[in-house]
Amino acid sequence: MLRIVTICFVVVLLTACSEQKQSGRYNPKAIELNNRACDMMSRFQHDSALILFDKAIELDETYYLPHANKIGIFTQRGEYDKALYESDMVVKKEPDLAEGWASGGMLYERQGNVEKAMMYYERSIEIFDDRISNPDKADDIRANRLNRAFSFILLGRESEGRDEMRKMKAEDPDNPDNMVIDELLKVNKQDYIREILNDKNLLHQQEPDSLTQEQIGIQIIGIVQEEFEIIEHGDTTTYLKKLYDGLEGKKITYNSNVIEKVEATIQFDFAFLQYTIDDNPAFPLSYTLQSSWKTIKSENGKILIPDFNGNSKNLPVYKILGFRNNTELANWVARQDFEKLKQESLKVQTEFYNALINEKSEYENCCPEYIEQAKSYLSKRENEFKTVDDLYLELFYKKMTIELNGSLINGKEFRSVIIEKE
Repeated sequence: MLRIVTICFVVVLLTACSEQKQSGRYNPKAIELNNRACDMMSRFQHDSALILFDKAIELDETYYLPHANKIGIFTQRGEYDKALYESDMVVKKEPDLAEGWASGGMLYERQGNVEKAMMYYERSIEIFDDRISNPDKADDIRANRLNRAFSFILLGRESEGRDEMRKMKAEDPDNPDNMVIDELLKVNKQDYIREILNDKNLLHQQEPDSLTQEQIGIQIIGIVQEEFEIIEHGDTTTYLKKLYDGLEGKKITYNSNVIEKVEATIQFDFAFLQYTIDDNPAFPLSYTLQSSWKTIKSENGKILIPDFNGNSKNLPVYKILGFRNNTELANWVARQDFEKLKQESLKVQTEFYNALINEKSEYENCCPEYIEQAKSYLSKRENEFKTVDDLYLELFYKKMTIELNGSLINGKEFRSVIIEKE
């Protein structure tokens, strides 16, 4: 039943996202960005939410709420140093926010700085005392008393905190939040701190049948979305490349608290680029070969997509497929039907270089070396072209398919397919 307590206090103690109505105190655009980020955070699009929170802070350096909202993301990821920094920014910008001092204290205690944690808890109690004695805040007196009681428990004054909770329950026996008080009275302080700072509460709030693809939280880290046309259909998301960079070498993240036992497999459709002269861009041939499915590692909510071009530290594609280098992989792809590949390559090259010779006047002044290159190619016999290099070909993948399979926390099977293609 600990989750009931967590659900109640997660908002109060700044580990869930808080939206804000427009006011004259903060930059309206900053408030709008914060609220949009909260919407993304509720759908587990945490990286996108962090970007918007940071933009909101840039627009209004006095605005504390985006810092508070970032705490929830960083605690869920186990990045407690970052969460602690955001907590310090909260109390710096909003020193009268008792909840900020209480959550900051828990973070300091979790990181081993008990002395500073105690100071934070004491400060939260002082502010709650001021609120409780303020007649203008009478409507919130019960919430503030309950929060103060919990701060007493955090401070180590457990008897005082629990006595206050029992007193509140006796004063208003029909209040629905007495169930929360009952659970709080059973909870060990350290268990509560561990639970709330792991931030699993939002997941447990979801009814099993209400989990959505967005809440499952699958994201690809390191891409610029504007460089793709993204098409979603059922459980499949297709990324159509507009520019050169693709998904290879990037990272897939998913919410490991929602999906269990994730298995990831990958498959490539390979083709070749045909090179001719330097001023003529390489172009793809129609020859294609599909690899077998290979398993890629899925661990701690992330999957590293194999790297084809060597631009990251991710495992190379050739190694995933069992080869020692890209040259060995290219030769294997070509050997599956080398004669077909060779005939297509020779055909397009012959047509290109014959056209160049017929129009050689266009090249005589600027680049006569192209004419010599054409003559050299056309003088060769067919049996001289024995390898991929002889044919001036370069391997590339025209399509990559990643399939994720696992189980959701509600026991249902999960499947997601990610496709990248030209």
